[in-house]
Amino acid sequence: MDSIYTHGTYCPGDTTINLNPGECGRIVKYLIILPLGYSAVQTSGLPSGNEFQ
Repeated sequence: MDSIYTHGTYCPGDTTINLNPGECGRIVKYLIILPLGYSAVQTSGLPSGNEFQ
């Protein structure tokens, strides 16, 4: 997976920025059931990854 760019800091693809700017932390994975053709988009930079639209 490619690196992601968040809040001015590069992190490995399986990490995200946590509450401390510039610090990488693991993404908490969730099982999300969506209709075919829809995708989950994180709406904010919460480290828990629990806010989607």
